[in-house]
Amino acid sequence: MRGSAFTLMFLCLLGLSGVVNAGPVQMPQTGQQTCWNTVGLEIACPNSGQDGELKKGEPWPVPRFADQGQAITDNLTNLIWTKDANTPGPAAACEAGLAKTWQGALDHVKCLNSNNYLGYNDWRLPNVNELESLINYEVNYAGDSDSVLSVSEWLELMGQGFANVRPYSYWSSSSEADAPGFAWVINMYAGYLQSAPKLDMGGYVWPVRTAQTPDLALLGMTVQTAGPFKRVITLEVINSGTARATGVSVDFYRDGAEGILLHRETIASLDVQEVRSVVYEWDVMGIPVSEEGLLTAYGVINREQTVPEKTHLNNSAALKLAGAFPAIVASPSIPDGAAAIATRPIFNWGAASGASVYDLYLWKEGEARPAAPAFAGLSAGAVKARTELAVSSIYHWQVVAKNISGQTEGPVWSFATRASILGDINGDGQVNLADAVLSLSAQIRVVMSKDAIRSDYSTSGVDVTGNGKIGLGETIYILQEVTEIR
Repeated sequence: MRGSAFTLMFLCLLGLSGVVNAGPVQMPQTGQQTCWNTVGLEIACPNSGQDGELKKGEPWPVPRFADQGQAITDNLTNLIWTKDANTPGPAAACEAGLAKTWQGALDHVKCLNSNNYLGYNDWRLPNVNELESLINYEVNYAGDSDSVLSVSEWLELMGQGFANVRPYSYWSSSSEADAPGFAWVINMYAGYLQSAPKLDMGGYVWPVRTAQTPDLALLGMTVQTAGPFKRVITLEVINSGTARATGVSVDFYRDGAEGILLHRETIASLDVQEVRSVVYEWDVMGIPVSEEGLLTAYGVINREQTVPEKTHLNNSAALKLAGAFPAIVASPSIPDGAAAIATRPIFNWGAASGASVYDLYLWKEGEARPAAPAFAGLSAGAVKARTELAVSSIYHWQVVAKNISGQTEGPVWSFATRASILGDINGDGQVNLADAVLSLSAQIRVVMSKDAIRSDYSTSGVDVTGNGKIGLGETIYILQEVTEIR
């Protein structure tokens, strides 16, 4: 054997077939539970920082191994090993029970497949990661200590179910990259990794195959807004395993994994490498939101693990989404298409459900809607135009209802202004104190300039009362306009 690296590495089993990049893979625990000091004496584990204290990695299932008759399934790695570890197979055809060279090991596995060994023809020589996955680093060889078993003894005698595990080296299918005339082997006595010449006759063969099981994962979780109250959530589900999955549950929850179940759906069948989109339309109206105006949606597949899986990793996801937007504003005080509207109109509308404030936009026909609203942050309607609008013109207005989660644009309404400005007695295109003085003067018959009052007053439509005369009604209206009481 070539020099020992004694690398007690436990690489994750990325060499298994059917693995898809659906997220990080959790490495298994090593099995170590005891801690030792620098001279090999056992010590208490707390605060040692050792593997025996931390036990990081995917926990071992109980039971770790499942007896399938002449084969054993490792429930941790989803690998199926022959129960007989002594280079098994039909002796006459495949020279079972004998140590072999590395190429002899590969040929032995080919022979097993040609003879449909145990009813299967997909046996292979394990790679170094797969072979090392059998090591329990708590019970490996520890010199002359009778209290610690060898790896082979643990696999064979301590209830794992294997037979004829040789306390020698077993070939892997992995070559040593910097010395390709050597291949990696695992010593099943002490549990260490080393390399050996491929022509060495001292290696045993332990065939393995991958269990045909589904492996479900979420490729993504997205949300789309469909109106003020609808949120369309989509889960992308993939089966990256080696067998079809049937009866796959897909659950949508509100407020995280322990929240309220919103919807459950079942995928009847999901083939290997098939991707399926599961869509749920969530009505978020009336659901309390966070201080940021957000809700939490949580999606999970196969939560109760009713479908046996290889890893059951990457099966859930959560995302933040906007809560309910306000309803659309309706019931405008100036109906759409209205005509002969005053040039300083009052804008009002019905309250929108869920709205906290409103923005009002106002623009003239032929212009683009302004970037900034004419009025922002209104608590309600009944707001008057800040300045006189042009006469005989078409205007558009829109109310945007807003809350902490977002906003909803209302319809665009239109109206036409009247041909003249109410109260514009002197005809200067505006209503001001000069018009108020003229209205009072006319009523007390004070002598005025002949052209102070517009000549077409009686027919212009500027009189408030509609009788073509100047009276108290005009005076009151003008003063209210000037003082912004109206």
